[in-house]
Amino acid sequence: MDKFSLKPLTCSFEYLEQIPVIVTSGDITSDSEEILTRYFDQALDSDCSVIAIEFRESFYINSSGIVDLLKLFKKVSNSGKKTVIYLPNEYFNTIFQIIGLYEIAPPVMSKEELLRLLHSAR
Repeated sequence: MDKFSLKPLTCSFEYLEQIPVIVTSGDITSDSEEILTRYFDQALDSDCSVIAIEFRESFYINSSGIVDLLKLFKKVSNSGKKTVIYLPNEYFNTIFQIIGLYEIAPPVMSKEELLRLLHSAR
């Protein structure tokens, strides 16, 4: 029987126009706090009023990971900026709907929708 093994989280930046998109790969757990914080802090340093996170290659999050995301989303909100979940996969879409996270960081389902957010925030 195979044991469940976690995949360490890695992050990278992509930019859609000037919107920083934090792209994740791996599992989001308590071990992810440091890397997520580092990327969110860098995104907060940008001039853009919107920060997007895309869980492109992430397919697992536990309660510690959810708490860490909530803290980071609150930090973004307190800075006067907005966090959105960009192109959520089916797993994260289900989890975030169940726990109500979309009330804090709404989903954005297309590049066009994300760009509209950017242009409406100007």
